[in-house]
Amino acid sequence: MQALPPDPPPAAIVVTGRALPEAKAERVYAIERIGRREIEQSPSRGLDQLLKDVPGVQLFRRSDARSGHPTSQGVTLRALGGNASSRALLVLDGVPQSDPFGGWVNWPGYDPADLAGIRVVRGGGSVANGPGALAGTIELASRADAGVSGELDGGSRQSFDGHARVGLVAGSGIVTLSGQGGRSDGFVPVTEATRGPADEPARYREWNGRGRWVAPLGADAELQANLEGFHDWRTRGPDFTRALGDRDTARACVLLAHQPVQIHEAVEHGVDLQLSGHTHGGQLWPGNFVAAAANPTLAGLERHGDTQLYVSRGAGAWGPPTRVGAPSDITVIELASKQA
Repeated sequence: MQALPPDPPPAAIVVTGRALPEAKAERVYAIERIGRREIEQSPSRGLDQLLKDVPGVQLFRRSDARSGHPTSQGVTLRALGGNASSRALLVLDGVPQSDPFGGWVNWPGYDPADLAGIRVVRGGGSVANGPGALAGTIELASRADAGVSGELDGGSRQSFDGHARVGLVAGSGIVTLSGQGGRSDGFVPVTEATRGPADEPARYREWNGRGRWVAPLGADAELQANLEGFHDWRTRGPDFTRALGDRDTARACVLLAHQPVQIHEAVEHGVDLQLSGHTHGGQLWPGNFVAAAANPTLAGLERHGDTQLYVSRGAGAWGPPTRVGAPSDITVIELASKQA
C-alpha cells in the first residue's frame, strides 16, 4: 500500500500594521520626529540635551538640568518667551507633564532610553492640548516592546550614568520596568577669572524609576497604568565656610542671598543681616500658604537667632505675570551703626 504524499507547507501569512493617518489639521504645522534609532545613537543621555538638536527648541538656560535650578528648567518653541514660563507643552503618552503653574519641566524625571520616539509639533492652535501649547507640543511615546537592555557610563569628576529596562509579555499586554541614575562631583559653573570664594562645584545626584502596564482593549483602544518617581538633588549654593570663615567678626556683615532658606547657614556663621527675595510674597493666593510653608520668612523683617532676615516681595513675577494678595514692593534699606 503506497503512503499518501505529505501535506504541502502552509502558506505564509504576512500581517502589516499601519499607523493611523495624521490629522489633516496638522499638515499646516512643522513636525520634527526623533526615532528610537536616533535616541540610541545620541551622545547625550539627558532628554533636555537631546531636544536641543531640534531646530527651534529653546531651553531656559544654557546649562543643562544637571546644574540648573528646577524652576529654570523649561522649554519653548518658535522663540516665544524661553526665560520664565514654558510656552510649549510636554506630553508623555498623552498625559501633560509640564508644571501647571510655571510650565517647568523636571527633565531628570525622564529616561530617553525608555522612549520609542519623540514628536515635536511647532505652532499653536491645537484645541486638544490647551493654552499651555501656545508655541507647540513635544510628545513623548513610551516603548512597549519586550526585552532586556542596559548601559553604564563613567567619566571624570567621579561621574557616572546608568540605566536599565526590562519588558515582559503579560497575557495580551506588556509590563515594563525601567530605571536610570547618575551622579557627579560637578564643575564650577563660573569662569575662573570671575570666580569668588563662595563659588563651588555644581554637584548632583539623580535617579528615576518607572513601572508601566499596557493592554489592548480593542482595535482602537488600550488600557495603560503607570507608576513613576524621581529624585533630583543638586547644589549651586555658596560655600559659607570659605566665604565667611576668616572674616573679621568685629565688623558688621550683610549677606545678599536670593533664597531665605539660607538663613540657617547665615545664623551659623554669625551674619548680622541677610537680604533675600525669591518668594514674591506668595504671588498668587492661595500660593502664599505654600510659599510660607517652604520658607522661614515669606516677606518683611524677622529675627532668627542673632541674625536679622529681610525678605522683599519684589516687583516682578515668575510664571503667570500676575499677583493676587501679594502686593509688589521696592524696598529702601538704611543701615545705622550702633556706634554712631
